[in-house]
Amino acid sequence: MKNGYYVLVKLSPNVTAGDSLTIGIIIESSIKYARFSKRKIKLINQLSTGTFSYLSEIIDDFERTFKYVKNEIPFSVVIEYQNYFKKLHISSVNYLQFSEPKPIEINNLNECEQMYSIFVEEIDDSTKKKVSKKRQLNSIIRTEFFPKIDAYMCTEVSLTKEHLEFLEEPFKFDALGKNGQLLAVNSFDLELQPKSAREKFTRYEIVWSSIEAKMGGQSFIILDEPRKKNGENFQLYDLIVEKYTKSQIFASDEIDELANKIIKLKPNRIDLATEFKNMN
Repeated sequence: MKNGYYVLVKLSPNVTAGDSLTIGIIIESSIKYARFSKRKIKLINQLSTGTFSYLSEIIDDFERTFKYVKNEIPFSVVIEYQNYFKKLHISSVNYLQFSEPKPIEINNLNECEQMYSIFVEEIDDSTKKKVSKKRQLNSIIRTEFFPKIDAYMCTEVSLTKEHLEFLEEPFKFDALGKNGQLLAVNSFDLELQPKSAREKFTRYEIVWSSIEAKMGGQSFIILDEPRKKNGENFQLYDLIVEKYTKSQIFASDEIDELANKIIKLKPNRIDLATEFKNMN
């Protein structure tokens, strides 16, 4: 039994004639994914005489809504109880259409991209190469890692001065949980400017060492080797690898291994106000 679904998003230039053009795909399975062809949308807007001039706004509104429901509640709840697709269909005067959800089982981002290539448009390899390592890393963490650990850890947690009085600016952990001791996950993008990368890691060490000293804890780091082998970021990479044990560091293609390790530890989601009330 397949535990997910996919929906095709179509544009109908002529509703009466039944013509349609697939401009996007939405997937919810082990991970959640939504992608639209900006090229097709731009082309349609250029060729139209005004009928589709608002299409980009509709898509932007949908993407904002998708991001919200993706983070807050299962997207299937919106479909089943709020008829979200039907509402969008009507609000766009039937020009923007949504196919009936069809069952599918998807396990990773690559499979989602393959579905996009099949139903919407081929993903240009040159476009893939232009995507930054940061975006790739963030995408993998959000679409493949967070859904697997969401029941066990709070994700994208921002600590502020209310939690740690020495924090002048918020510091974000990718995930925090507790199984007797605090568990933390943080990722580091070593394709950033060297100064930014080092500053982020330095802040992490200050924040985590303070938490660990008072509360105890175990930390995991998601880290990919930088492409440039002779730059400052590679020196930082070497420093991190030497400083932390192999059991603490995971590359982005080892996300499943880290998720499984966390699940075995059986941590619980935490209430920040309760956990950090004695830190200051």
